[in-house]
Amino acid sequence: MFVSLWNYINSRGPRTWKRWLTVSCTFIAGAFFFLEYMLPETISFGPAKIRLSDQHENVANALILIGAMAVGLGIINLLRVHGLTVLRARKGWINSLALLAGLGVSLGIECGDFLLNERRSSLLESVAQLPDFLKIIRSDQESSSSKEAEKKIIALQNYLHGMELMTLENDNLLSLPEDTRGDKDKASAEAAWQNLRGSISRASLRNESLLKETSIDITKVNDELYTLLDADLLEIRANLYDLSEIHYRRSSWKRSSEFIFAAFFTPLGAAMFSLLAFYVATAAYRTFRIRSMEAGLMMLASVVVMLGQIPHGVMYISSDLPQLRLWLMENINAPAFRAIYFGSAIATLAMAIRMWLSLENSPLSEGEES
Repeated sequence: MFVSLWNYINSRGPRTWKRWLTVSCTFIAGAFFFLEYMLPETISFGPAKIRLSDQHENVANALILIGAMAVGLGIINLLRVHGLTVLRARKGWINSLALLAGLGVSLGIECGDFLLNERRSSLLESVAQLPDFLKIIRSDQESSSSKEAEKKIIALQNYLHGMELMTLENDNLLSLPEDTRGDKDKASAEAAWQNLRGSISRASLRNESLLKETSIDITKVNDELYTLLDADLLEIRANLYDLSEIHYRRSSWKRSSEFIFAAFFTPLGAAMFSLLAFYVATAAYRTFRIRSMEAGLMMLASVVVMLGQIPHGVMYISSDLPQLRLWLMENINAPAFRAIYFGSAIATLAMAIRMWLSLENSPLSEGEES
């Protein structure tokens, strides 16, 4: 059977390969999520036990990768189509140029913002691991591993010393911002920086005391010193988070991202939807005619709802209009919308099954039956 299928696919050419590969991957991915929720958590086949939930993260990561590839293909397609329009000066090339310029600027700003966030997250993550590292040092000392404990204490001392030097340097997440926006940001930055320097200095001094005690007597564990040092490391993490947050808020990447969103994206989106609302309203005005009893009821209900929504309905017509509007929305409109939602859910389920089984027409299947 498999040999016959292989020969059939080979005889149909490369388009059949593409279609079979797409159909197979679609069916397997859909079957995995369907079976994961339908089957028991653990399935036993004799001595072997299978847990589909153990592979959920791997399958989800694969879907994320496919989504990222789709976004990449979309960007490539935009560059190809609109780039050719600009290069050949076709009709509407200025709009294509604006689209490509907006895409390039937004993509560059967001990439810079992402890299800054990654740098900040990496520093915070390394500092967050210091209390756990201190627990390892204490565990080594309690188990009389003198050399390992001493090496780790020295490494911690070098790390704290490096952080102390970075607070005095410029242009890093541990330095005091030179220019801050407003007195509130300036006071917060100075307080966070002073607290961070103080907690680093205290942690460094206590770590030196710990190193001296460890060198003298490895079997002696100073509980109070470990407790104070652990508190200092936690304070370093909290102060560093506050200072890095101020650095991030005042960074050029963050400001540019907020400017692009607030000055361009939001107004353009509002303008687009307002134009769409006027277009729908004028289209409804042109096409709506009271030619039947149902159309008359719809017109009457729409007038009542509109007048009950605006202040003029209460002021000039009747004070009962808001209650009537509410009654129409809750008792007439809501059940109708529920019926539409039920129908949409059933249609979505039917469409999902058709896509899962690859019953929808696909450009990959064109010309196969000819």
